[in-house]
Amino acid sequence: MTKMTTRNNSRWLQVVEKAPVGIMVLSLKGELLDCNPASEQFWQQRNSLAGPPDIIRLLQLELDKLVDLLSTPAQETLTRTLHLQPQAGQPDQLSAWISFRLSGLYDAQGQLDEILVCHSDISDQTYNQQVIENTALGVSAQSGQAFFDSLVIHLARIFDARYAFVGLLEHDGSGHSIRTLALSIEGRISDNFTYSMHKTPCADVMGQKTCAYTSGVQQMYPDDLLLQEMDIDSYIGSPIFSPEGKPIGILVVMDNKPLQRIGQVSSILEIFAARAGAEIQRRQAEEKLKRMAFEDYLTRLPNRASLYQHLKQLLHKPAADTTPEPHSALLLIDLDHFKTINDALGHDIGDEIIRKTAERLRHKLPDDLFVCRIGGDEFVVVSSELKNGITLPEVKLLTDKIQYLLNQPFQIGERILNVSASIGVVMFPQNQLYKNCSELDLMRFADIALYQAKNAGRSQSAYYSPEHQLAVDERLEIERGLRQALTDNQLQLYMQPQVNLDGQILGAEVLLRWLHPEQGMIPPFRFIPIAEESGLILRLGDWVLEQTLQLINQWQSNHREVPQQISVNVSAWQFSQTDFVERVSQQCARYGIAAQQLVLELTESALLHDIEEARFKLQSLRNAGFRISLDDFGTGYSSLAYLRDLPLDELKIDKSFIDEVKTGTNPPLVESMLAIGRHMGLDVIAEGVETEDQARQLHAMGCLRYQGYHYARPMPAQTLPDWIAEHSLQES
Repeated sequence: MTKMTTRNNSRWLQVVEKAPVGIMVLSLKGELLDCNPASEQFWQQRNSLAGPPDIIRLLQLELDKLVDLLSTPAQETLTRTLHLQPQAGQPDQLSAWISFRLSGLYDAQGQLDEILVCHSDISDQTYNQQVIENTALGVSAQSGQAFFDSLVIHLARIFDARYAFVGLLEHDGSGHSIRTLALSIEGRISDNFTYSMHKTPCADVMGQKTCAYTSGVQQMYPDDLLLQEMDIDSYIGSPIFSPEGKPIGILVVMDNKPLQRIGQVSSILEIFAARAGAEIQRRQAEEKLKRMAFEDYLTRLPNRASLYQHLKQLLHKPAADTTPEPHSALLLIDLDHFKTINDALGHDIGDEIIRKTAERLRHKLPDDLFVCRIGGDEFVVVSSELKNGITLPEVKLLTDKIQYLLNQPFQIGERILNVSASIGVVMFPQNQLYKNCSELDLMRFADIALYQAKNAGRSQSAYYSPEHQLAVDERLEIERGLRQALTDNQLQLYMQPQVNLDGQILGAEVLLRWLHPEQGMIPPFRFIPIAEESGLILRLGDWVLEQTLQLINQWQSNHREVPQQISVNVSAWQFSQTDFVERVSQQCARYGIAAQQLVLELTESALLHDIEEARFKLQSLRNAGFRISLDDFGTGYSSLAYLRDLPLDELKIDKSFIDEVKTGTNPPLVESMLAIGRHMGLDVIAEGVETEDQARQLHAMGCLRYQGYHYARPMPAQTLPDWIAEHSLQES
């Protein structure tokens, strides 16, 4: 360092010689004149040269412009930063970021004489700055898939690694596995994958904090095929925890070469893992909300909102022009008498039936069908064959299969319950009717078809046609009118006597009539089924019982002659109420009516949903003094097993069987019913006796009680005492 020696004393020379910063002196032609040991050692490590390289060329500077710049006192310093890459065959750790500072050295006259170059290794500072920037970008406010993609890309940059991924912990039958949410390969997002954690570094990571294998990871985990196939040499992993401290995922960096600076940035990995955990939790919460919005909570089937989405897609995706058939069919399924079961046995039993119904539909029907629950006991199945369309016979096979599945008994605990289903079918698009219809229109059409199926006797299927709309409009009109009738006193009690062969009064049945202010008398067969479907039957039944007790009380107060027993029909809805026995007993007590004066008539459908519950209620009623009659005997199950077990007092043979009784004939079914009654010690009443011949023939077969037009037509209830008095005078 000749020039430095002549210009500086020995102390200044020591400072220059021992300075950790590289110092070089260049001529105005760019030639190296001198350098200190720090500079010489630095360049020897990176270039295997005897000294520093051509700095002017390395910095890509124009010497003339540099000299002019430094000759200006106001611009006597120039700074540059350079990223030096290792030469071929050199280790990666020789990569460095170098800061250069070029200043002028001046002679005694103030003229630029030489160029002073100071350089220092700022790799650590630069790397830390990059870590900060990539960390900020990697854990930025993005969300969803964009966040995970950004996270792995910036994580790979921090570690200068080829691979980085974030994965979600999953558990299957064979153990734990990792499903990647985002994978970065050489700075680009690649396809996700799933792999088993058994005997992999990931399995160890999940049980501890961040761990690192800077090299040789294949030898440490020889059974990890993924490491072998990807030729992984280094591995860093950090577990992702839930707020409760439960492992839910993993963050991994891998490379085919050893990874450097692990100690400097391992804590960064934990920061990334914490942010990834928060995003996973947010996404899981979002998915849960989405499931709640589009999934039925009880059955885990799609719900009504999901159905509407599906139908909207089908309606906007027409079949090919060559398709002669509708391309889709919607089946609306409703469980028959489910509300009766729900009310009688409780919502827990009802919920279990709904779950088991869903299981049968989901697991026993083809996978390509869309199956959902839209609420209550209603399910929807959509079949869509967009290529060839779906034919009527194919839909018929599907409805038959569904009804077969749901007709099979359900076992709920120790109970065996029978539940059938009615199905309304809409096939679309068929013609101009469906050209502009919406998903709401389709559901309305299906509901109309379902009503037709129920009206046909339940456990049936019906197909929508425009003509059905008229029947629905009529049904809605009757339902609205019936509600008005309850408040406007349009309902009337009628009674029909029950007699012996000679016409002597034994009892009377209470009947309901509706006197509409405009339509006149509406027969029960038109409004009773609608009342049952709409739930109005419960209010009607309560009204009939209340009015009957008031009337009997009035007759007794006025000492009128009345039958010893009055029969009142009890609907399945009424009987299913948990407090039915208590309420009937309290009503009788309030009006001073002895329980023995009432005969409660129930149909088989009201009793067979839960035999044990029915037996308990019937026995409670009989213990209180009420008589029990089985109405419409022969039209339902008519099982001797349940007849034997149920506490009954009376059987009523339905009119449809009595119509078969003619002079000189003994219909075997009627004979069997009379024999069953005698054998079981039950009274038997024949309903619908219209002729003298029928009465005589029934008497010959052993029937002792009769009800029908031959003896008396139904009459306003208030006139019954007068009829009894007049009838008694005629007999006398």
